[in-house]
Amino acid sequence: MGQSLALRYAGVAGSAATTTNAPSAPKSRAHVARRRCSSFPTPVRLAVRKTVGVRRETRACENAPRAPAPSHPRLDRLDRHAGARDRLNERPVDAAGLTLHVGWCRLLLTELREGWVEFTSRGWLVAVAVWAGLFHFAVLAPFQVLGPVVAESSLGGAGAWGGISAALGAGSVAGGLIALRLRVTRPMIVACVGLVTFAAPLALLAIPASTGVVAASVLFAGAGTSVFGVLFTTVMQEQIPLESLSRVSAYDWLGSLALLPVGLALVGTIADQTSPSAVLVFGAIWMAVSTLGVLGSVGVRRITSGPVNATPRDSRAET
Repeated sequence: MGQSLALRYAGVAGSAATTTNAPSAPKSRAHVARRRCSSFPTPVRLAVRKTVGVRRETRACENAPRAPAPSHPRLDRLDRHAGARDRLNERPVDAAGLTLHVGWCRLLLTELREGWVEFTSRGWLVAVAVWAGLFHFAVLAPFQVLGPVVAESSLGGAGAWGGISAALGAGSVAGGLIALRLRVTRPMIVACVGLVTFAAPLALLAIPASTGVVAASVLFAGAGTSVFGVLFTTVMQEQIPLESLSRVSAYDWLGSLALLPVGLALVGTIADQTSPSAVLVFGAIWMAVSTLGVLGSVGVRRITSGPVNATPRDSRAET
């Protein structure tokens, strides 16, 4: 099928070639055949290349009869698209293509700039994003890296850490179910209190406490983390204009997760230079102190439940 279409289109290309002026330099038969095939629509050319191979494709185009091609709106449209693309490939610099490329770049930069303005114009959002980023660096990374170390040395090994990890998952599911029916007036205050519960597992691992006690604290920490995630996401959807929500959310995720790989890479070295208990205690203390700092932000405390019908840049930084 692909070869028959190629033969038909080669005929059209050959007919068109006879009506144009002769080139200044003689062309080889293979070159003329490739030029004929380049005028085919992309689906036809790919089908020929897949079924008969590149060499046989050139030979088929070279020996193609010069018969008129069938007329069909879809094929004509494919011809126009393929021809436009080939013209772009032939020209060293194409003004239209370059203009289109520059236009897309400008549009992308404009979208990014507008999203950044929306993100930075809300002080409460910047504060929470920075706080969440440092949480991943100083709290979650030590928990994930040093938790198994403590479990291996003091809690009984992999089985103990498996039970602690299962408790974290169960708590996360329970917290999500609780958040579905949770109705609060000051959602960000409740969300921050929910996340600060992660300080307890770090402190208990630093002692270290028994596996059951650590698992119970991790259960509550998982529930608090889910409550934070649900409430914070709801607040963003209520406070951020819909046309900017995806870009603002992208900046928030970038700020929240950027330091997690850094923490995972450095926490082991820092623990070797000090001790695992020291790193865990620091994470627990930092979590408690930083939460108080975030709650001290006027913008965080003033956020209430319910949509505010925000418009772009109508909410300025509040600290």
